[in-house]
Amino acid sequence: MDFTDLEHAAAQMLTGGNGPSALAGSVSGRYREILVDEYQDVSPVQEIIFEAISRKGENLVMVGDIKQSIYRFRLAEPAIFNRKYDAFRHYREAKEGEARRIPMKANFRSRREIIAAVNSIFRTCMSRELGDVDYLQPDHQLDAEASYNGEGEKPQLVLFGFPSAAERKETGSGRKDREAAWVAGEISRLMRSGMTVKDGEERPLRWSDVAILLRSFKTNEAVFRRELERAGIPVVSAAGTDLYAEPETAFLMNMLSIVDNPHKDVPLLALLRSPAFGFTADELAEIRMSDRENDLFSALSAAAGKNEKYAGFIRMLESYRSSVPDIQVSELLWRIICEQDLVAVSSAMGEGEQRRDRILNFIELCSRFEESDSRGLHSFLEWLELMNDREQIPSIVSGHANGVSLLTVHRSKGLEYPVVFVSGTGSEFNRKDYSGSVLVDPEIGLGSRKVDRRRKIEYPTLARTAIEEKIRRETLSEEMRLQYVALTRAKERLYITGSAASPETLLEKAALSIGEGDPDPEYLSGAAYA
Repeated sequence: MDFTDLEHAAAQMLTGGNGPSALAGSVSGRYREILVDEYQDVSPVQEIIFEAISRKGENLVMVGDIKQSIYRFRLAEPAIFNRKYDAFRHYREAKEGEARRIPMKANFRSRREIIAAVNSIFRTCMSRELGDVDYLQPDHQLDAEASYNGEGEKPQLVLFGFPSAAERKETGSGRKDREAAWVAGEISRLMRSGMTVKDGEERPLRWSDVAILLRSFKTNEAVFRRELERAGIPVVSAAGTDLYAEPETAFLMNMLSIVDNPHKDVPLLALLRSPAFGFTADELAEIRMSDRENDLFSALSAAAGKNEKYAGFIRMLESYRSSVPDIQVSELLWRIICEQDLVAVSSAMGEGEQRRDRILNFIELCSRFEESDSRGLHSFLEWLELMNDREQIPSIVSGHANGVSLLTVHRSKGLEYPVVFVSGTGSEFNRKDYSGSVLVDPEIGLGSRKVDRRRKIEYPTLARTAIEEKIRRETLSEEMRLQYVALTRAKERLYITGSAASPETLLEKAALSIGEGDPDPEYLSGAAYA
């Protein structure tokens, strides 16, 4: 690969997304200086490219904050940043021509009270061993440089105990419902209190000044959104969401899925049971009895000869299927929406405006797919499933322009809000990365469980134990950095909410550990933020 090819490859890899990006000044085809932003998120391959297109790294200017390295799933490697940090001398000590580091500690966003709380928390728990950052070093701690009048409110930590079985039965609500209801109530109280925020000048608080950040979005978003809407608070969900979580989008997904392949039992059954077609349990039992050996569509076809309702459904489906080769997916989608009166029916239901917006957003997704020169119903469904699994479906739960933002911590990076609730901190961390039977690490290699067939037992090998420990530490380190990102989004008010089996014990333990000193090694066994 020559220099021109390498430049082209680098440009392709470094554009878009939240990963590192490069800006360069060019003189006679050669780079004078290369500025790499978001360097904490660089991957090994990107590092090789940076070295290749520069003068062996001598004209690289790298900007980043390792405390905000939160893209391990995109192969970001914080160790690359740390190697440079350790090798470069502080700019006050560096000699002429030596590589140097310049700390950027000043925070021009948050009130002094928030910065003090952030420093206090991470001095206690963030270290090179866990977090990949020695927060006890002064260069890593934040300095409050934002200008605000008067003293602000100190951040609040609110923990809820687990409700007893009797309480759950009486109120019908669990710990997440309690937490979400409290957050909704506090937001309403702030709006009624006449709170003002600094936006150039002092002005009244708006709904859009408030954000709720969730680490575990799929398990918490619906609960928080429900409680906010119940309290009359407008909501904007800016993070990816599950297409099957909302009736309108689930209906469209299931309809397109069986148009593509009617022999899928799950989407077909969901469609038959939907209000649009209203098949009863007795009718479904009758269909199943018509053919007990094959799939549900075969049974429906067998029963169609004796029942006009069943036959009508099959005729409708065949009409859609026959049109697939001749029209674009967006045209098929509009036809389904119009013939099933989906917009009218959804608009007439509760939260009609939001339901209609979800349908329009789904159509927008289809248009975006077709603008990429991709074609075909099957390809569109595969693309949707991939985006849905990665939680990258944008703004499908939608919104008011002036609403409280409900988003993931990842989506909040680079944003700021006057009032921030970091909620759902009682949710356990995802252990999927290190729970499989076989684990792989680029340095250690492959590790699996040993199966003893004679004794009918299995146990981890030494290699698997080593890899599991490494991945677990890397996962916990990234979770800690995610929490740092979340807490530093707040400008004027910060709330941390969560739940725990024994909040009193947890708070007593936290009070003993807060302060300066070596981080407690017990954090290595942590299972949740709270």
